[in-house]
Amino acid sequence: MDRPAAATSATARDIILEIVRNMREGLEPLHYSTLPPAIYQVYLHPDDLERLGGIVPRIVDEARRALDAEIESLNRGGLAQRLKLARQGEPKVMAPEGGWQIRILENTDDDASAGDIAIYSELALPARRNSAGAA
Repeated sequence: MDRPAAATSATARDIILEIVRNMREGLEPLHYSTLPPAIYQVYLHPDDLERLGGIVPRIVDEARRALDAEIESLNRGGLAQRLKLARQGEPKVMAPEGGWQIRILENTDDDASAGDIAIYSELALPARRNSAGAA
């Protein structure tokens, strides 16, 4: 869920890497596919959030790109799979249909330290659309 307290401030790169790590750890295998968490709430120490506040949209954008790249990497498989010499492994990881939802928020816990990155993630599917006239 979060990493140990660091002696220094959290960097934008640290945040992105922690989001990707959290996604890998939160994969939910189904029978035909594997779902990653789609919603991420990232909590930073107030000092870190203040320092990085001006680039939060850029951090979120690059985190989304990193998540997409990680899914591609996970789905690529090894050389034996690509050459069809080995059986297909785990079901493919599917990017969330509704896109990645990432919010960076202030950690108000009394024990939060500068450099701490706490991430809460959850699985989510897009809301179902009801057909006209459906009961």
